[in-house]
Amino acid sequence: MPNIQCEKYRPLTNISNFYICSSKKRQRYLSYQTAKIHYMLPIKPGGYTPKTGLALCMAIATKVKGKHVLDIGAGETALAGMHSAFLGAKTVVATDIDKKAVIWARKVAKYAKTPHVTVLHTNLYPARSVGNKFDLIISNPPQMPTKKGLAHDAGGIDGRKYIVDILKQAAHYMTARGKVIITVFDFLTTTPTAISGVRGVNLKGIAQQLGYSMKIIKKFQRNVRAGGETEKNLGMIKTLYPGFVLHKTNSGSVYHYVYALEFSRMR
Repeated sequence: MPNIQCEKYRPLTNISNFYICSSKKRQRYLSYQTAKIHYMLPIKPGGYTPKTGLALCMAIATKVKGKHVLDIGAGETALAGMHSAFLGAKTVVATDIDKKAVIWARKVAKYAKTPHVTVLHTNLYPARSVGNKFDLIISNPPQMPTKKGLAHDAGGIDGRKYIVDILKQAAHYMTARGKVIITVFDFLTTTPTAISGVRGVNLKGIAQQLGYSMKIIKKFQRNVRAGGETEKNLGMIKTLYPGFVLHKTNSGSVYHYVYALEFSRMR
């Protein structure tokens, strides 16, 4: 595209083929570029640039072709849903509770010429109707342990609120062999919480209580940015998940992991 300049974008490890592009009019785009697929999604001016959402895109790469996909908490760019569409999903429904995010996401879908992507303003799931079943439910939900903070970060007191809410309702919306794939911070996944009432239960245990098996299908390294939400909430994270330990590189950078988790109904 003329008058567009692009730079590789890799906010986490194991991310490839994504770019941030800018026009002379200062419109920014999130782009994915391979020999077979090339798309550009306009980023809302002053809005949020996806980071962990790219991990979700990498995790679903081989799982969406020909499928009916639901992207929960899609955000302004509806990135994972749009990515699914370009990878061959049959239909995509993207939802978000933020009306302004939905308005921009609809513009993104129109710009990208993806008529089989429907963006809905709703809390988590669309209204149930006959035939409204999905082969794959995907989400990169808010999951920072905090009651306050940015909407795309705050995941409730233990960070697991939306993850658990998604799993509680998923069975009503999944096909018989449907799957749920969610990107989750490592401390929410394997570390038992110290919260009274659920002490000692990690996310795998919670999933089993809800009737799901859980497995890690991909792992990504995420740096802890100085002044970022993770650093700001690190004290609370360590209080809630006392077994959690951050990692350090040889250069002294601090990081943790983001897991792509696949949930399947236990039979």
